[in-house]
Amino acid sequence: MPEAAFYFKKLRMGFERGETRELREIGNTFIQLLSRTGEKQYSELAAISYSLHKMLSKVHFIEEPGWQKTRKEIIALMQSAQTNLKKNDLKGFDSALAEMVLRISQADSEMGNYSTGIIDKARVKNASSLYGMGLSLARAAELAGADKKDLSNYIGGTKMHDEGTPAFSISTRLEQLKRLVAKK
Repeated sequence: MPEAAFYFKKLRMGFERGETRELREIGNTFIQLLSRTGEKQYSELAAISYSLHKMLSKVHFIEEPGWQKTRKEIIALMQSAQTNLKKNDLKGFDSALAEMVLRISQADSEMGNYSTGIIDKARVKNASSLYGMGLSLARAAELAGADKKDLSNYIGGTKMHDEGTPAFSISTRLEQLKRLVAKK
């Protein structure tokens, strides 16, 4: 996952600097990488990127008294993940990502205004992006870790079906499928 190291560093730096636009762009990059590779880490990174983008863009999060402590904890987890990635320790990297997702979910539960968690929203949003790229609803939900029913409801409320052609043709998707099958 050489691309992951480069973009993960950008993710960490963007979060440390509070650059919401950068976080959103990196999240989109992770979705594109996920659509091409099917690597679970890209799904987690896309969800983390989107969630951090949303948290930083909400005043009620950043003005919450506990936010600075939470921010420091997330940065420490990012540094741990980055160290594991540099050492090519994918188990350690996955563990750090899982801890980040947990910490983001806890912060959302403590400081958020909505009953649906920010990570779950991120997964559905990311799955809809994958669907918009031409993946089937089931495959998009699977890759992003989203609930199919939630994804279907979300897509039904968008104008995606009215938009242009999918990002990936059928022949491109077939080639991707062949590569994934060959890996197994």
